[in-house]
Formats: sequence, structure tokens, C-alpha cells
Amino acid sequence: MKINKDDLKKLSRLVMFELDDAQLEKLQVEFEDILSNFKQIEKLDTSNVKAMNYPISNSSNKLRDDRDVYQADQKIAQKTAKETLGDFVKV
Repeated sequence: MKINKDDLKKLSRLVMFELDDAQLEKLQVEFEDILSNFKQIEKLDTSNVKAMNYPISNSSNKLRDDRDVYQADQKIAQKTAKETLGDFVKV
């Protein structure tokens, strides 16, 4: 698939980037390389590959159990803060 400069200009406006012609040319080449790599990936035969819900089947990657933990009182936290704004600590 070919990417033209007009498409890149539209894309750059959408993401609020200002690109000159040299940058557009470089970006055009890079996009075409990326799309070429995806075409190679699409050619792979994955018919005998089992679908995975998670790429890592390690059982140690479980979420921790929720438990009560001590939280500082808001008034104490505000007293030790350098600066506050209403009920909030200003950072």
C-alpha cells in the first residue's frame, strides 16, 4: 500500500504536528516500511496455531487480593503539605 503526502498531511493535522517536506518524505518511507512488514506477517500460516487469551501462561501474574491498608487522615496530610488548595494538596 502506498502512502501519499496528502494522507500524511491530514494525519499530521489530526495529531497536531507541523511537518516540513523533508519530514513528510522521511515519514512516508517509514510508513511504507511498516506496512510492508505487516504484509509479510499476514503471509504467515497460523491455521495450526492455538489462539491465546494471554501471551504468557505464567500463573504468577495474578492480581493481588484486595485488603484494607492504613491511609493517612486528610487533615494530617494537609498539615504536613507545603501548600494546599481547599481540601486538596497542591503539587
